[in-house]
Amino acid sequence: MLTLPSLLAHPDITLFAACSSRSDARKRFEDDFGGIAYADYDAMLGNADVDAVYVATPHELHMEHTVAALEAGKCVLLEKPMAISLAQATVIVDASKTYGKTVIVGPSHSFDPAVGEALQLIKTGDFGKVKIVQSAYHTNFMYRPRRPEELDTKRGGGVIFSQGAHQFDIARMLAGGVGTSLVGQAGVWDASRHSETAYTGLIHFAGGAVANLTYSGNDFYDSDIELGSVSELGFPKNIDPGASRRMLSRLAGNDEANLKKIRSYQGLEVFRQSRAQTKNAEQNEHFGVWRVSLERADLMVFHDRIEVYHENGKYIHSVEGPAGATRRTVCDALVAAVNKDRTPLQTAEWAIGTLECCEAMIASSTDQQPVPLTLQTPVDGHPNLRF
Repeated sequence: MLTLPSLLAHPDITLFAACSSRSDARKRFEDDFGGIAYADYDAMLGNADVDAVYVATPHELHMEHTVAALEAGKCVLLEKPMAISLAQATVIVDASKTYGKTVIVGPSHSFDPAVGEALQLIKTGDFGKVKIVQSAYHTNFMYRPRRPEELDTKRGGGVIFSQGAHQFDIARMLAGGVGTSLVGQAGVWDASRHSETAYTGLIHFAGGAVANLTYSGNDFYDSDIELGSVSELGFPKNIDPGASRRMLSRLAGNDEANLKKIRSYQGLEVFRQSRAQTKNAEQNEHFGVWRVSLERADLMVFHDRIEVYHENGKYIHSVEGPAGATRRTVCDALVAAVNKDRTPLQTAEWAIGTLECCEAMIASSTDQQPVPLTLQTPVDGHPNLRF
C-alpha cells in the first residue's frame, strides 16, 4: 500500500496481475485494475505478460517467492529485508546470477532523493574522504500494530531486520559500502514485544570511515520533530509521545493483528479516500537526519535539503520533491532493470551486505564482541575507495 502511489503514477508500469491468499483482495484488484488476480503463485508466474514481480510477502517467505519468480524469468522488486538469514540471502543472490534476472531490494530509504543527492556530493571528491557517518532515529515502530511474526527475531521481526535494513543500507552507501567490522548492542526492553526494540552500534569501513548508528522504536522521543514534524513517509504528523503504547494497551485478543490487516489492500477507493486528506502536503520520505563528516566539510542531510558546512561558510543544496510519487526512484530502477538499461546499487548482491550487518548486530550484542564483515560491496566512485 505504501508503494502503490508510485506504481500508479509511473508511466511505464501497469498493475497487470496480483496474487493473494485473500479472496476479497483478489476481487478488489480485478475490480480496480481489470487485471488478473491469482490464488496460486505459480499460475501467476506462468503468465508470460508479467515482466516483473513485487514480492511483499512476510519476511520468512521472501526467498521462496523470489527464487520462484527468477526461475520463471521475471525481474523482482523484493521488500526489505531480503531474507531472514544469510543462507537464504545467498540462495537469492545465486538464483539471480543463474537466471540472469535482477533483484532490487527495496523500497529502502537508501532510494530517498536526499540520500542520493548526498552521495553525489560525496562522489565529487570536493570535500575529501568520509570520516564519520551519524544517524539516531527514534520512532514508535515497535508499538504500531504488528503480526506475531513481526515480533519474532527468528522470523525477521524486531527493529534490526525491519529498520536496520534501512539504516545500515544508507550508512553503507554514504561511507563507501565496504564495512569491515560491526560492534553493537541491542535491547529487548519490553518483554511483551518479544523482540529487539532498539539498538546502537559502530560500523568500521575500508577507507577509514566509521558509522555511528542508533535506532529506537520505543515510542518515547520522536525524531521527526527534527524535520518539522514530517513523517518518515513524507506527511505532516502530530507528535504525541507514548500514544501508540497507550493505544496498544487498550487492545485485547486478536485486535492488534486485525488492525495490522487494515494496511493490506482494501481497494482503490479506500486508498484514494485516505490519500485525499494529505496528498497536497506530501514531501520526500526520509529516515531521520543524517550527519556526514568529511575531511573538508560537514553535511547535514534532511528530507528536503542538504546543508553543507565548510571553511568558507555554509550553503544549502536543495533536494527536489516527489511530485506525488515518493518512491519514483524505486520504480525507475525497476523499469530500467526490466529493459536492461541499467541496474541500481541496491541489487541482491548489495543487499546481502546489509543483511550481514543485521545478523552482526545480533551476534555482537549477544557476545559483546566486534563481528567481522565479509560480504560487502563497494560504491563505485566513492572517494574513500580511491587508493
